Amino acid sequence: MTGVLHMGHMLNNTIQDILVRKARMEGKETCWVPGTDHASIATEARVVAMLREKGIKNPISPATNS
Repeated sequence: MTGVLHMGHMLNNTIQDILVRKARMEGKETCWVPGTDHASIATEARVVAMLREKGIKNPISPATNS
């Protein structure tokens, strides 16, 4: 949504991958889906701003409807 990828994204995914692989080698059950829920906060902020510009209130968060 923001369109900006940086080394932090790569490092974050790499660390997650290493930890999941280590857990799997230790015999633990693992299920890792990289990339999920990464930009949900940035996406929500953009969508809420877009809706606000159109005069549409956010039905999910009553606190932002004032």
